[in-house]
Amino acid sequence: MRIVTLTPNPAWDMTHRVAELRPGASHRVLAASGRAGGKGINVARTLMGLFGPEAPLSLLPTGMREDFEHSRATCEVIAVAPVGGRIGELLAEDLERVAGLEARLVPVSGATRQSIAVVPDDGSHPTLLNEPGAPVAAAEWDMLVATTLDLLGEGSVLTVSGSMPPGPGAAGRSGLPELVRAARARGAQVLVDVSGAALAAVRDSGADLLKPNREEFLEVDPRGEGASFAPNSLVVVTDGARGMRAYVPRAGESDPGTGTGAPGAALTGLTLTGNPTGAGDAALAALAWFVAGYREGTGRTLRDALVAEASKIEGNPALRHDLEAMLTLAVAVSAAAVRAPVAGAVDLASLPEFFANNHITTL
Repeated sequence: MRIVTLTPNPAWDMTHRVAELRPGASHRVLAASGRAGGKGINVARTLMGLFGPEAPLSLLPTGMREDFEHSRATCEVIAVAPVGGRIGELLAEDLERVAGLEARLVPVSGATRQSIAVVPDDGSHPTLLNEPGAPVAAAEWDMLVATTLDLLGEGSVLTVSGSMPPGPGAAGRSGLPELVRAARARGAQVLVDVSGAALAAVRDSGADLLKPNREEFLEVDPRGEGASFAPNSLVVVTDGARGMRAYVPRAGESDPGTGTGAPGAALTGLTLTGNPTGAGDAALAALAWFVAGYREGTGRTLRDALVAEASKIEGNPALRHDLEAMLTLAVAVSAAAVRAPVAGAVDLASLPEFFANNHITTL
C-alpha cells in the first residue's frame, strides 16, 4: 500500500508560542520551532506519527495498536514537493530526519517560502502569516507532475493539498484537474484539499474525495448542499470544533446529495484546546489511510462502493458503517493533532479518548 502526498507550495513552518496575542504590542516568545511544512508534508508527517517506525504504538489499546502495526509493516508514504533556495535546503534536510518517510523533492529556481504561526496559550485561535511562494515555471510544474505520476500505480493513494504556487507553471487551476485524471488513470485514488479557484477548477475532475473546510466549501457551493460538486465525488467538509460531514455520491443525479441521510461526526463532552493549524491536514491523512485500507480489504474503492449504491446508503448498514468509521477516524486524528504542539504531529496517546467521545449524527 502506497500513499503519495503532493505539496505544490511547501513552506518552512515557524511556530511561536506566546502567552496571549495583543495586536500592536511586543511579545515574549515562550517557545519557537521550525520544520518542513505545507499541507501535504503535514499529511505525510501525520501518517508517520500514526504508524511510522518511531510512533509510540504501545500507548494504544491492543485492537487499535494492531491496525497501526499492520500499516507500519505494509504502508509506504512518499512526500513530493518542489524546493528551492536555502530554505528549500533546510526543508530537505528536515525531511531526511523523519524516520520512515521517503521524500521526492523537485528542484525549482524560486526560493521555498516561509510561514509563521503565532499560537497563544490562552486558548484563542492562532494567527498565521503565509508567504505566497515563488513562481513555478511551466517546465518545473511538468517535472513535479511527472515525478508524482511515476510513483502511482494500482491501489495507490494520492493526496494533493494546500495552496498553488504563483506563476504560469503552477497551472494550479487548469493543470490540477488534468493531474487528478492522470493519477486516476494509473489506478490511484485521489484526495484533494485545496481552496478558492483551485477547488472550483477541480470539483468536477473525478477526484475520489474532496476535503474543503466549511468556509472553502461555501465559497464554491453557497447553498451548502453540495450541488456544485460532481455527482460521483465524495465530499468531506471539516468544520473545526463542530466536526465534519460527508456528502455522499448520488449517481444519476445532478448533485452529490442535499444531506438526507448524510452522516456527520463530532466530538462530544470535550473542550479541546491546543494548536489547530494542522488539524485539517491530519484529517486528510486519516481519510487517505482509511480509503487505502478499504480498497485493500474489499477490492474496490469507497467512492465506487458509494456510487454503486447511489441513493440507497440508508438501506445499506454495512456501507454506512464504513462511512461512519471513516469520519470517526478522521475526527479523532484531527483532534489528536490539536493536542500536539506543531502542525504535522499527533498526540497518539489521546486517540482512544477521542474515539470514545465521537458522536455520529444524520444531518
